[in-house]
Amino acid sequence: MNIPGIDSFYIFISQLRIPAVRWTDVVEVLIIAYLAYHILLWIKNTRAWQLMKGISVVLAIAFAAAFFNMTTILWIFQHFAGIAVTALVIILQPELRNAMEELGRRNFLSSIFRMEPSKTEEGRFSDRTINELVRACTEMGRVKTGALIVIEQTTPLVEYARSGIDIDGIVSSQLLINIFEKNTPLHDGAVIIKGNRIVSATSYLPLSSSRLDKNLGTRHRAGMGISEETDALTLIVSEETGFISYTYKGQLWNKVTPEELRGALIRLQNKLSEEEVKNRNNARSAFRSILRDRRKPQRSPFPRERKEVRMIDKIKNLDPNFRLKVVSFLLAVVIWYMINYFSDPAIRMTVNNVKVDILHGEVIEDRGDVYTVLDNTDVIPVVTLQAKRSVIDKLESKNIIATADARDMMDDGSVRIVLTTDKYSSSIERISGSISNVLLRVEPKETRSINLDVDTEGRPADGFILYETAAEQNQVSISGPQSYVNEVGRAAASVDITGAERSINSYPDITLYNQEGIEITAEEIKTHKLHVNISSVKVIATIYQTKEVGITCGSEVPLAYGYKLESEPVAEPSSILIAGAAGILRDIDTIEIPAEDISQETLYTNMHKLLKIRKYLPEGVVLADDSQENVTVFVRVTLDTGTEEPETDQLDEQSGEAATEASTETSADSDTK
Repeated sequence: MNIPGIDSFYIFISQLRIPAVRWTDVVEVLIIAYLAYHILLWIKNTRAWQLMKGISVVLAIAFAAAFFNMTTILWIFQHFAGIAVTALVIILQPELRNAMEELGRRNFLSSIFRMEPSKTEEGRFSDRTINELVRACTEMGRVKTGALIVIEQTTPLVEYARSGIDIDGIVSSQLLINIFEKNTPLHDGAVIIKGNRIVSATSYLPLSSSRLDKNLGTRHRAGMGISEETDALTLIVSEETGFISYTYKGQLWNKVTPEELRGALIRLQNKLSEEEVKNRNNARSAFRSILRDRRKPQRSPFPRERKEVRMIDKIKNLDPNFRLKVVSFLLAVVIWYMINYFSDPAIRMTVNNVKVDILHGEVIEDRGDVYTVLDNTDVIPVVTLQAKRSVIDKLESKNIIATADARDMMDDGSVRIVLTTDKYSSSIERISGSISNVLLRVEPKETRSINLDVDTEGRPADGFILYETAAEQNQVSISGPQSYVNEVGRAAASVDITGAERSINSYPDITLYNQEGIEITAEEIKTHKLHVNISSVKVIATIYQTKEVGITCGSEVPLAYGYKLESEPVAEPSSILIAGAAGILRDIDTIEIPAEDISQETLYTNMHKLLKIRKYLPEGVVLADDSQENVTVFVRVTLDTGTEEPETDQLDEQSGEAATEASTETSADSDTK
């Protein structure tokens, strides 16, 4: 069966979208719910409540007509909706005014976070004042003396008090009875009370336009009038019947007993009665019971169902207007959704730190110049867009495009920024940034080559040394703006050798330093448009193992006839620390100095000689400590008593040689010193 409107309903549901919810939307819903709650609460206590029911029926008919496509009814609603709204405002003008006044009298925060009106032990006026008012009304009702007493609350009654005669007296039953006594100058009109004092008498009050019982007179109509315009409580004593009545917020309580009147005054006094204290304690107990019930585990679905019913009852006892608050919140959500979906209002979107792309920069570079951005003006701090909400919900920060065309650069180096989006650009109503120009600095391009140093960090492991470092390339080329290129003082590649036991091959990044030795960061290199021909370089750090070995000296030194070595030649120091590959060091225990390097002359006496030990190291071996490079060899010579006496010519020849050797030794000693 094809029911008219069902297909349209399905199409409508499928096209619905949920707007993106922001924190401002949550605040909007709460504010609308607050206003709706107080409007509904006010309407509930006025004649507009029945009117609202009628309006709800009319809206239901309109929705059904739209759902089933009833063209005639829709035409009527479309042409008379505006007139109906205007008529509704005119009809409810007094109620709307009272609602706004009531809203202004309320404390916004307390109405949200508290479920009860604020009450104190002291109240607005004393218990004595309550007793005097009840006694006065009872006595005047017994003798049928008409009275009209207005008790001020939060709404000032100054304008009404000015229409009467100032009294400024303490409230007492005798004074009130005397004021309203017949044939006295002050008996006509109303008495206005503020706190514990009578402010004025014979004051005029506005008459109510509401329909009242025909048996009620002008006093009752005046009491209703003041209660409709203010939040005052008005006590009325009928001159014809002697009955006591009171009005409050547009409602009339007729023929009340003295006990009921006392209860109304206590509530107005804003003081907690014993019954109210009991009710508040019961509400707190109910709230704690709700929390306990939530923590209790459920063993069966049936107790859980009974528990949910009990919880609702406890919530109702805790707050009598709970349902009205829920309805107000749901109504606020519906209103928010309908406005944002159907009307699709224009909203704003802000995006921070939008990067500006420089277009056609090659125009500047083709001239042999280079440009840099000044003051970080290629980043827009804040970009603001305005468009329909349906469009804003689909945009992200990455969809915003900011460009500046270098061909449009002005003489002062400024270039206008153009803002747009990569989608829905035609739907954007307005887009603007907190800055409108990029500032460029143009200067000649320069290229410069500087030496590349290798820096090391840390130390090798114990028993190892760093022999040397070598970079695959010993120079780098830097190009960019002339002023920034000239600021570069050094380029280096750093290698970490901490704890190393073997040679290291690495590819460290190249770091630039300015003339003061301060590192130039990568961000500064990018900002200043510096270009380095290589970003990293291969570096070899050669690590050698160390070993301590002894020094030996050859003993085949030439000696004169009749002399011998007192002891083997010795070196000072007797050992040195060498370094090299582990395989080479494994076979080396000593370093030998040949005898021919010690002396090539015939020795007659002691001698010492300074030698460079480095020349005696095997291939692939180096000194681990350069301070041990110089080695002194000592030779001790003595007479050999076991030889025959030499001939005279031989002795003369040996004496000459001895003198020469002595001279050589003296010269060597002098050089050593």
